[in-house]
Amino acid sequence: MAAADFRFNATESHRSANAPWNDGEIGSIMFDKVVYTLNARFGNARNAILLAIAVFLLLAILVLHSLFSASRSVPTGQQYDYSTDNGRTFFSSSTIHIPPFRHNGKKTFQVGVFVNSKGQPFVAYVFKYTPTGQGILQGLPKIDGQTVDNSQMRQDAAKHCLVRRPGGKTWVRWNSPAGQKIVNGPHLANGKPALPYGGN
Repeated sequence: MAAADFRFNATESHRSANAPWNDGEIGSIMFDKVVYTLNARFGNARNAILLAIAVFLLLAILVLHSLFSASRSVPTGQQYDYSTDNGRTFFSSSTIHIPPFRHNGKKTFQVGVFVNSKGQPFVAYVFKYTPTGQGILQGLPKIDGQTVDNSQMRQDAAKHCLVRRPGGKTWVRWNSPAGQKIVNGPHLANGKPALPYGGN
């Protein structure tokens, strides 16, 4: 039994049937009844509302975090292609490296690899980043100690990326007309665009 309800019953039980009530006793009894009624009717509802608000805020935080992570970062399940001989040959890795870097003692660049009409892979272009671009990509996020890609950071770094054809000696900026002609130019003999190499 609630405390307010107990006090009210006890007050009544200790009085004789004919004893007069004074204003103070009546006011106390009425106050106890009001408090008890409000607690009984709205106490549980108030707690339920507070709990619902807390659960809603927690879910909102989790959803926002999930959306942000999904839209910005991609785990390194995809393959990245590199070359130690200026695009004559290449090797694939699931690890992100920021070119130029050293591999087996050789200066290594990243390459764009496509598939010819016979299904054979070929290097279409070689690219690297300036020190500014490298600095941007060195801030790529990590998950469980492994670097993951980030589309926005790649776009920012593309402003500081240099590209050339395999075997070439002259670098041009990735975003320049000459650079875009190189990276968007791989076509097959029948004029159709070559498809990117999937590592299979």
